[in-house]
Amino acid sequence: MTAESVAVYLAVVMAGGAVVGIADSFSRHEIATRLRVAGATAVFTQDTLFRGSKHIPLYGRIAGAADDYKAQTGASVQVVCLSVDQPSGESGPSSSFPLRCDLRPTDLSFLDLLELSSAEEFVPCECHPQDVTNVLFSSGTTGEPKAIPWDHVAPIKAAPDAMLHHDVRQGDVVCWPTNL
Repeated sequence: MTAESVAVYLAVVMAGGAVVGIADSFSRHEIATRLRVAGATAVFTQDTLFRGSKHIPLYGRIAGAADDYKAQTGASVQVVCLSVDQPSGESGPSSSFPLRCDLRPTDLSFLDLLELSSAEEFVPCECHPQDVTNVLFSSGTTGEPKAIPWDHVAPIKAAPDAMLHHDVRQGDVVCWPTNL
């Protein structure tokens, strides 16, 4: 959970797209299944994740899943990869924060993607309130995971739910740690 992940999430929604969260614990097969069900066209990830004393090769798992997805469907997924060594909020040339992996020819580093941008101000896409902004998935324990779409109204619905079901009131501070 970094400033970049929040910015990417909001940028996808502002561009009229839908975000599909993929847990870092998922296997290559589980990731490929979710890419297929969602009809994904791009994935943002980090090259490596440090958990305890382990290095988890996120990019390798995502790139492999994208290759599997292409073999199954013929559809390509571009992967944009952020360096684990890039401090949150920092930018510069990609040589400043090299990746801990080799990218497929079709993929980009996050910093190289930023270099492609020429607009000073992003113009958001106008959407209908029921357009999908986020896709969650069931666990898939009883078969293929099922997509659970959220629309632009879902966050607004969360406010009365928090008040009525969790007794959240004005002045309260709520912390709900999670990953995207």
